[in-house]
Amino acid sequence: PDAAGLPNFLRIGEHAIASRYPIRRMVPISPAASITNGSLGYLPCMRVEIDMGGKLVVVYSIHVRSPRTHFKSYRSWKIWSSPMRSEVLSRYWVEQEKLLKMLLISIRAETDPVIVVGDLNVPDMGPLYREVTKTLQDAHRVAGVGYGYTFPGDVKALWAGWQPWLRIDYILPGGGWKVQGCEVQDSSSAGESQHRAVLADLLLR
Repeated sequence: PDAAGLPNFLRIGEHAIASRYPIRRMVPISPAASITNGSLGYLPCMRVEIDMGGKLVVVYSIHVRSPRTHFKSYRSWKIWSSPMRSEVLSRYWVEQEKLLKMLLISIRAETDPVIVVGDLNVPDMGPLYREVTKTLQDAHRVAGVGYGYTFPGDVKALWAGWQPWLRIDYILPGGGWKVQGCEVQDSSSAGESQHRAVLADLLLR
């Protein structure tokens, strides 16, 4: 409902941008076959240029493939007993790293203010998270409220305390932005969504 009245809207696949400012250009970004293990079957990134009162701002909407399907290989005795088990078991994580590093090269080459948003399927720890936040700010880390957990948003399991327990959805502004606040959608408005929405208040320096 908060985006329903915005005059500029663009969607391709699962990526959608709603803006009060004009959307000047949209470029779908898909990795080379050498990066992924076959066809992804979806668009992992959309680059959007927005005209904020004469100032161009670039938004990257990113979704890295979920490891859910890959986890099934961990339950296969055939794979564990195979001499190729190391390659098979690490296949998703290698793809994830290659895809993010490819996108980071493009993001770091931007000369206009940039904001990266989306589901990276990377928790807020470890080498990949540190790589992503070398040149991008994590809005929640800078000015967030609470733990910032976004997934699973529709959890109903007793062992999870009926609450999300992972932070894999991010707003990552570049250095030209001041983060003034960041919060995660609460359960009352999340409904049956698998992910909680993230809201950040950003000021262009």
